[in-house]
Amino acid sequence: MVPLAESWDSGANAWTAQRREAYANDLGAEPSLVAVTARSNRSKSDQDPADWQPPLADARGRGCRAAA
Repeated sequence: MVPLAESWDSGANAWTAQRREAYANDLGAEPSLVAVTARSNRSKSDQDPADWQPPLADARGRGCRAAA
């Protein structure tokens, strides 16, 4: 999962408004929304998945995609 701010920094700023909206509202993939604790969400912030991974090993690497 790539935060919207990271997507923007990684190239989404060059996308059309329609593509950005579709990306922001993509709920088709099962891991699009994952319930986490407030502490975990704060530690993640808007970091790139390469810089932050969930503390639980079984939650890592699920659904990551590039924003290019």
